[in-house]
Amino acid sequence: MTVIKSGVALAAAGLLAGCGTFGAGPQQAVYINTGGVQASCVVQSKAMGKIRSKAPGQVAVRRSPDPLRISCFAEGYKGGGAVVPSKFDALAGGNRYPDRVRIVLTKVDTAPTEEEFEKRKRTKFSTDG
Repeated sequence: MTVIKSGVALAAAGLLAGCGTFGAGPQQAVYINTGGVQASCVVQSKAMGKIRSKAPGQVAVRRSPDPLRISCFAEGYKGGGAVVPSKFDALAGGNRYPDRVRIVLTKVDTAPTEEEFEKRKRTKFSTDG
């Protein structure tokens, strides 16, 4: 009988040890995917304020019911952003954000320099015949 009680106690301890991720704490990692474009991002919420991060990459955020606001910027690209809502997750012991967020950065068409403009103009007129 003592052997059975010990086995039950060990099994219960093993199950409880496996629950270490339950209520995983106040922070969570979120991966910001900018499609390979190296960007600087600002991630903010009411619960944590503003933090700066590089993307693509992970950022540690404070879990809360408030949405995350993510804005990313890169030279030669229009800035992009997203408002990411959290969802209640009973296994996490509270609210969670998605593990991955995609931010689309659109390449900016830059105006040609004066030299490039003149060159295009000469080429156009010479081919028009």
